Amino acid sequence: MERSIVTLKRLFSKDIKTEQNNVMQNICVFRVILFCFVICTSMAILNISRIFIVDHKIMTWGYMGICVVSILYFVLILLLGIERTCIPYISITTIGLIVLVSSTAFTYHVIILLTFPIVVASMYDEMRLRKYAFWLTVFCIVVSTYAGYYWGHLCGDRLITEVAKTIQSIAREEDIVIRYGGDEFLLYVANGTKEIAEQLIKTWKVRLEEEKKRENYEFPVSASVGYALGKHSQLKDIIAAADKDMYANKRICRESAK
Repeated sequence: MERSIVTLKRLFSKDIKTEQNNVMQNICVFRVILFCFVICTSMAILNISRIFIVDHKIMTWGYMGICVVSILYFVLILLLGIERTCIPYISITTIGLIVLVSSTAFTYHVIILLTFPIVVASMYDEMRLRKYAFWLTVFCIVVSTYAGYYWGHLCGDRLITEVAKTIQSIAREEDIVIRYGGDEFLLYVANGTKEIAEQLIKTWKVRLEEEKKRENYEFPVSASVGYALGKHSQLKDIIAAADKDMYANKRICRESAK
């Protein structure tokens, strides 16, 4: 118990320059891991506040995983001390697992941080540790890629498919539905008028709400729509005008949701 208290004081000491080089490195890495945990906790709080929107179930399991890894690391540090030669390996593994869970459960935008174990390992002089960090990074990238595909892309593709069905359901026989981008669709309305366009949009919004209630998604689903009229005009100009109207509608929806 006394040893753990001494270790705790050394970990949070303001002056670590008096420590041996390897101990000082271990303390710095511990603080990096603590900072990563604080960032992940902030992301979880933002998710609860509906600011940073991620599937609630995935976020919960991801954050719980990070908590387990961080607590286990902290306990090992207190029990073993910060002088042991195995601490750098435990620290690098902990960082790798935290970043792996973050990139898989929170957002793929942090996938570049999977190289973080290599960066941290460069603080140490041991070449064997750097090789370990490299192979750990390769492993984390592989796991994150496959996990993100099955939990992220497949779910997103399913959602896009369901939204596309709602658009097809309101299209008339002479209309054409086109997938224009990753999550963008075009509905070409033959001989369309402002009244027809607004009525189709109104009907589509009702269908979308019915779909959301039927599927009972665990995360918020929203979609914006815009339209433009044109006759004997360049198709790209009409699409650009509709796209501009869609983003204007999106801004209005976001402001009304605040």
